[in-house]
Amino acid sequence: MRGRYCLFFVLVILLVLPLTGFAGETGLEGTVRSAGTGVTGVYIEIFNRVPDGLVPPVATTTSGEGGLYTVRMPRGDYYVTARKRPGGTSSVGMLFGTSGGSPIAVRDGLTPVPPIEIDDRGGLGSLGDAGVNIQGCVAYEGAGLGGAFVYIYPGMQRRGPGYVARARSAEDGTFRVKVPAGVYSLTARNSDRGDGMGSVQREDMVGEYAQNPIHVGQDPMMIGTIQLRKVDPLVWEKSRWAVEKGPLSVRGTIFNEEGSPVAGVYAFLYSDHRMVGKPAAISSPTGDDGIYEVRVQEPGSYYLGARNRYGGPVEPGELMGAYDTSGIQPVELMPGKPVPDCDIVVREVW
Repeated sequence: MRGRYCLFFVLVILLVLPLTGFAGETGLEGTVRSAGTGVTGVYIEIFNRVPDGLVPPVATTTSGEGGLYTVRMPRGDYYVTARKRPGGTSSVGMLFGTSGGSPIAVRDGLTPVPPIEIDDRGGLGSLGDAGVNIQGCVAYEGAGLGGAFVYIYPGMQRRGPGYVARARSAEDGTFRVKVPAGVYSLTARNSDRGDGMGSVQREDMVGEYAQNPIHVGQDPMMIGTIQLRKVDPLVWEKSRWAVEKGPLSVRGTIFNEEGSPVAGVYAFLYSDHRMVGKPAAISSPTGDDGIYEVRVQEPGSYYLGARNRYGGPVEPGELMGAYDTSGIQPVELMPGKPVPDCDIVVREVW
């Protein structure tokens, strides 16, 4: 009798499990590749809406050996993005890829995501069929120029980190990018910096689309050519950020979380505690000893931060830090008033 009871109990469990939703965990699994080969250590973000640079991810993970990843998710519809700096956190450039413009439906068990191919497309890239195609060309002295970055800004904005999308021109200078319907302005830049980010350098070539702003509707657009010109060295000198100038200074050492000095990091002084926009001064990049010194002309209260890049939006994998992470403790720089060393700890931003 006891055996029959146990058998009955087991049969009841087997029948009930599928009906109560405990048949197995749900989630996503897939592979990240570059040029057809699986890539380890790729940062993967899961979104429940089309990622536009403002929507936060609902989950993150990192690809393992062979580019494989698995992430547990409740039932729902998701978009997947993947990114990795090709040479580590201190390198320029970003390899990027997405699962496409249509969401991946997670219902039962682990849902396979089509292999994501990452390449150097900048920004958030194009999400499959999302948005309207804009096509054009970047040229210098009448010839198409490959490797230039094209930035698409909302409205009449024409510079800064707030671009909607960016694209890189092909070898013949042509480019294509997708954006939602709206009003935009386009600029272009060719730089020795591999990621096209940061402040304009003396050797750069820059240009704006002559018919800015453009009105993007529902149909693809062919806008023509953006002509580049060399940066005027006199204008560049006048607008350049203050580097190692001024009688007042603060110095210290930039460390990582393990307490080791970090090379290649800039220190910044801001008048605003939010530490946004153009800084009052910037240091030269730190050497192997992690020591920085940043100078200003005017006395006052300054907020001190550090980053291994300057200009452009913060991207995953960058190093950032602040002297006072609460943002309320400024550094007072006054004539005749000594300033103790201000050490800064930087961390990777994800």
